[in-house]
Amino acid sequence: MILSLLLACADPEPPALAACLAAPGLSVDAAGLALLEPLLVRDEVEVLRTAQPTAGHALLGDAGLARIRAETRCTVESVESAGAGRWAVKLKRQAPSVSATGDIGALETADLGWQVVKGDGLRVETGLKKAAAMRSSAAKAVEEDDLMRAASSLRALSRSYPDPALAVDVALAEAALEKADYRANLRHVFEGTEGSDLVATFTNAGPLPLADMVAVAVFENTEVVAPLGAIAAGETVEYRLPIPDGEQGGVKLRTRSFELGTP
Repeated sequence: MILSLLLACADPEPPALAACLAAPGLSVDAAGLALLEPLLVRDEVEVLRTAQPTAGHALLGDAGLARIRAETRCTVESVESAGAGRWAVKLKRQAPSVSATGDIGALETADLGWQVVKGDGLRVETGLKKAAAMRSSAAKAVEEDDLMRAASSLRALSRSYPDPALAVDVALAEAALEKADYRANLRHVFEGTEGSDLVATFTNAGPLPLADMVAVAVFENTEVVAPLGAIAAGETVEYRLPIPDGEQGGVKLRTRSFELGTP
């Protein structure tokens, strides 16, 4: 009976609204953490204390996160009892958008479904632990060179846990996937030798220009790097490399590195 009376007197709206205005993300700056520590459930506070900055956080810097907080607007849409000392709180948040390059733009609206928990005061549960697990899964996919899974995981994360700064992480993952897929268009052909030189051609068979291209000739004991520079879409270029002394076996021509250009 006493617990029921206490719950009836508690108001979950203020902590939910304050947490929304503090703009929690997958990582936060020191000022953001100070705002969120008294508002979020203990497990989520610990996640933020130990989280490494996201790529978006690193690009925006503390000043960028502070600006996002300052321009964020939140309203409580509904509050319902979720039983066992919990309330389901739906909020509408308007927060600045962030571009793939870290530019802060116009306000975007997101619908948030959080819970406020009766316990050590009224604390907000935003789903951060699950979001952090999804972020870890994406990082593991990168380690395993599964860039498609990494990009897909980050896109799903940005939808389920709206953090404006994640736009940068998603864009980087998608760019890495596009670059990996484009590698199949890079073709090297050994044309022969002339004197002490190896003669080869490189073709950019894809639809995008290359801002920079570096080939490498791998001999039995030595590698020789061939900077080729910018290559247009569909262009074939010939290049020559000196054959190192003592190398008489076969050679493999490979892509050392490349950067995609703008169409």
